Amino acid sequence: MRRFTVALTVLLAAVALPLMAQSNYHYNENMNCSDCHSMHASAHNNLTDGSAITTPNAGASPNRAINPYYPAPNPGPGRSSLLKADDVCSTCHKDQTFAPDVYDDNVNGYIRSAGGLREGATGGGHKIGTTIAAPGYKSDVINYFPPGSTLECVSCHSAHGGTGFRNLVSHGLSVATGYNAVMKPTVAKAAAFDSTKDATILNGNTYVFGSGNLQSYYGRQAIVYSRTADGAEYNYNGGKSSNRIDQFCGACHGNFHGGDATADVVGNGTDFVRHPTSVVKVGAFSSATAAANLKLYQASGTPNAATDSPGCLTCHKAHGNNNPFALIYPSPTGADTTEEGNGAYKTLCKSCHGMGGSITPF
Repeated sequence: MRRFTVALTVLLAAVALPLMAQSNYHYNENMNCSDCHSMHASAHNNLTDGSAITTPNAGASPNRAINPYYPAPNPGPGRSSLLKADDVCSTCHKDQTFAPDVYDDNVNGYIRSAGGLREGATGGGHKIGTTIAAPGYKSDVINYFPPGSTLECVSCHSAHGGTGFRNLVSHGLSVATGYNAVMKPTVAKAAAFDSTKDATILNGNTYVFGSGNLQSYYGRQAIVYSRTADGAEYNYNGGKSSNRIDQFCGACHGNFHGGDATADVVGNGTDFVRHPTSVVKVGAFSSATAAANLKLYQASGTPNAATDSPGCLTCHKAHGNNNPFALIYPSPTGADTTEEGNGAYKTLCKSCHGMGGSITPF
């Protein structure tokens, strides 16, 4: 029996290898349940109802054994889902060098593709624990984050992993009424741009946890976003997009999410009630260019204003940065060296729009 068990284990491991090679961290690899959870509600042997062990359980009977866990050190309340900490995500993802730092400024020194979640009063972007309604919230198709909801890491990401880009689409979103699969961004880990996936992590399969090469996996330069072919766009929640990432953002920010919006939410009859996302090509306007410091949604491996479109992540950092609304102010003359960009707010607009003066694309 033992030989059969060992053989079966080896077989299952071999079958899992192709999946592991294309998975995200937290999914099928590297993580142990005990990294985040404790079977007895905390790491201090507290009971699962949250009460501490305060009695030796002796005295009721002369032969009754003394509780070996009395007294429980550091007794305290139990936590939801048997988590080890109240903010268990931050134990690995805040100010650590072995995992991506996603809070505020990056202790690992590279320009992150998503920036950092905001903890203080400065900057813009997502703030964990906020109950403020999402700007541009739209609830008629999917009411995922109604007023009073608390923003958590698991509002967007699947803690136990997933096949989507950066483990996007949490369990809560995937079971929400109105959820549609066009909201789940796909990902490729490849040496070259993959136009069939929403995001390509260039050379992503070379990433090894703890190796210190976070930049090659989570850095801005490692990510390329694609644009689906004309006529194959994704329609959902009143908007059209050429990349599922924008549909994902539109789950909460639906009224900021357009391409060719199916409804004029302002009622003024203008062509674009919101800035178009990932449908209109930059080169559709004679005065438009595109600076290399911005991430366009590309039709091919080489950026081209004639074929590429701006999307949510062209102008914003997904987590946040020190600029209002997590905007990126790109430099007009050279590569950006910060997550905020080395330009001014108007250089963001001028990166695509030539009116009022040109920006030098590079």
